[in-house]
Amino acid sequence: MVAFAFLLASGIGQDATREADGTYEFWICRGSCRAPSDPNVFALGTFVIRSDSISRKELDATTVIARPLQYIPGARACFVFLTQRSVAAVESYAGIVRSGLTNWGQGSPDEINISLFGSVDAFYNAELVKVDSLWVGVGKSLGGGVSAAEGFGLDSVYARRIGEPDLSECTREPGPRPSRIPTSSPSSSARSPAAMPTTLRD
Repeated sequence: MVAFAFLLASGIGQDATREADGTYEFWICRGSCRAPSDPNVFALGTFVIRSDSISRKELDATTVIARPLQYIPGARACFVFLTQRSVAAVESYAGIVRSGLTNWGQGSPDEINISLFGSVDAFYNAELVKVDSLWVGVGKSLGGGVSAAEGFGLDSVYARRIGEPDLSECTREPGPRPSRIPTSSPSSSARSPAAMPTTLRD
């Protein structure tokens, strides 16, 4: 696996990332699911990405009347899994952490790479490219040692921009964690993806 840095090390300019800034609905499945209503979708949620860091002041103002998010310096994104369900024979680290602050990056203006889970020994990263009105790509469960994700396979991830960046979307109540989450998952050592300076991909 090769580490890829987020925006600050990528060379992508601020103007390019501002084009991607926004609030996105996303859904995850195995195979193809070009609509969130498809029956093989096992997770739906929202992520918000920005070209600038989320300040403690604006986060505190957002969460006065909503479920709070832990502040992490330098975070430029947040997410929440609103719906999850079990699907036979599907194991994935998607949704182990149901909401939080995180980071994202771009290899080009038509890419979004966002981390939706990070621990000391495991990760879940979504790598998306723009296809017409959707962002389409894969979700990868990665890990080592007891958290090795051998045999997990790749998830299909779809996202659609639904508006300007709105942090309050990430403070919505997340859905319950389903039984498809692996029993050997590294949830006890989980930390926010924003704590990870890079994400990993093959």
